[in-house]
Amino acid sequence: MKHFIGPFINPISLDKVELIQKGRCTVDQHGTIHSFVEHDSVDDITDGTIIYASEGEFFMPGFVDTHTHAPQFSNIGKGMEYTLLDWLHNVTFPKEASFGKSHAETHEEHYQRVYDHYKEVVLEIIEHGTTTCCYFGSIHFEANIILAQVLKDLGQRALVGKTCMDANSPDYYIEATEESIENTRKFVHQVRELGSGLVEPIITPRFAISCSSKLMSELGSIAKELDVHIQSHLSETKPEIEFVKELFPAHDTYTAVYDNHELLTPKTVMAHCIWLEDEEIEILKSRNCGISHCPNSNFNLRSGVFNVRRYLEAGMKVGLGTDVSGGSSVSIFDAMRQAIIASKVNHFQGGHSPLSAREALFLATLGGSQVLALDHKTGSFSPGKAFDALVIKPKKYDNLAEALENTVFCGDKSFIQQAYCNGIKIY
Repeated sequence: MKHFIGPFINPISLDKVELIQKGRCTVDQHGTIHSFVEHDSVDDITDGTIIYASEGEFFMPGFVDTHTHAPQFSNIGKGMEYTLLDWLHNVTFPKEASFGKSHAETHEEHYQRVYDHYKEVVLEIIEHGTTTCCYFGSIHFEANIILAQVLKDLGQRALVGKTCMDANSPDYYIEATEESIENTRKFVHQVRELGSGLVEPIITPRFAISCSSKLMSELGSIAKELDVHIQSHLSETKPEIEFVKELFPAHDTYTAVYDNHELLTPKTVMAHCIWLEDEEIEILKSRNCGISHCPNSNFNLRSGVFNVRRYLEAGMKVGLGTDVSGGSSVSIFDAMRQAIIASKVNHFQGGHSPLSAREALFLATLGGSQVLALDHKTGSFSPGKAFDALVIKPKKYDNLAEALENTVFCGDKSFIQQAYCNGIKIY
């Protein structure tokens, strides 16, 4: 047993957070929370290790990043003069294509190159406090298996997807339909065969523009047959929406395209969703899908301002995504602040009330785990969940309420003293 003792900040719901000045969280040998109580007595502890928060520190759940692109990290800060569709073709697709094996490389050289790159990526994400992350990979089967291996080796909880693209994509970065289907099925099985309890596969059609109807139908079938998570992009920009309507005229809306291909389930996360019509929100809600709010990317690529309160009031599951490299920061600290700024922009325009610091923290933790359908495992401190946690040391504060605000508005990776995933210290 491990006994973590000190102050705790524990999100319960969008409008409720526990601020516990003296708390004790007992974690068993499997990394599962055995008990979480509001006292710091050690008199009844007869075995295990006691781990105290140092002066000025507190425990909180690890961050959950609901949307990022692992192959794009070396592109951070590049191409911000473009909007989405031009950015993809001029900046992103060439970078992602480089993760395939070149003719000049041996298999061993390719493996080492990709492994080293992804190791650097994942370590940086962990250093910023993200203990659970949902990754898009490239279209390459081998490179994505390497990414999954890196995640297993470094101990981060993750969903990892092989991106699928068989239409409206450049010749140098496109798959044959049957190849994409076969490799996706193989990818799901091989990730599960890695034997990591933390790393799971996720079905990943890039977006409707780059996927044929046959491919989307088959991906929906695989997800249903094998009980796999699903991720994609939805209604990020107006030109994208118009293109989808041209490609799929038989469907009433962009969301209906995914729905009619059976890609909307309680384990589906859709990134962006800025420009949804009311009927689309109703479809997503009825399917219990989650939304990844990616404010940094939305601003950088001039995609639009997501009205987070509209979706929260509709009862949608909403979390935060860094969306690198449309997003220019790997940090969920940044995503919280950008989400608050976006909500204030909506408020200035006569819209809904802006997010509070407590609400932003919820989106960054438990809200994100709900979006990924992992809230039974992570996102808060509760018996039966895994101990995925951060030890945070903010600037000077008088009480935990101030510590929470300081962490949201001023936090960066220097605030993070330790990170735990499944009870194991990973940073």
